[in-house]
Amino acid sequence: MSVFLENEPGILAEVLHRLADAGVNLHTMSVAETERFGILRTMVSDPDAAVAALDELGVVTMVVDVLVVEVPNRPGGLAEIVQVFSDAGVSVRYVYAEMGGTADRAVLIMRLNPSEGALTLLLDAGVLG
Repeated sequence: MSVFLENEPGILAEVLHRLADAGVNLHTMSVAETERFGILRTMVSDPDAAVAALDELGVVTMVVDVLVVEVPNRPGGLAEIVQVFSDAGVSVRYVYAEMGGTADRAVLIMRLNPSEGALTLLLDAGVLG
């Protein structure tokens, strides 16, 4: 899900407390900024509860489908994956990674357009290792 935050001190803390109070666990998290606002991208344990909790705060949220894949953590690995999508006319809207776990694997979280068939593209290209 994406959460749009005003660039003000304390807003991220408030959002995270609201999610915790609603019993929502964050599985991944990335925060990016623009001039006027920040964007929290996260995968949560209960999207419906997260949206409800953040609606009460007046924060704009958007729940979207993402592709999550575990890939080899090596130089050029992400370039190969993005090239597969580029060759197929698939736009990578955003990507962030979770490097925890093992040193030789990474988990990529990607929003793609179009997203249908994306996993099949990667499997057919043999880039998931």
